[in-house]
Amino acid sequence: MESRLIHRILDNVPGVLSVEVMVVTKTVAVHHQPAAISPAALVAALNSAGLQASLNKHSTSGGAEPGSEGNRAG
Repeated sequence: MESRLIHRILDNVPGVLSVEVMVVTKTVAVHHQPAAISPAALVAALNSAGLQASLNKHSTSGGAEPGSEGNRAG
């Protein structure tokens, strides 16, 4: 998993509040503002770099953290 590449892609996306890359589980947790960017758009951004990202079954569709949304792409 390319941690630096993932951060380079997502850190400057409008609406992304934080990105956590978990190398061992090949998972990325993204906290973002749902009104600014959708989970599908985050996955598409990663896939545009050939990372084969997808939403996992633990993704949330609203308010995992106050003022943000948590999604995990793996």
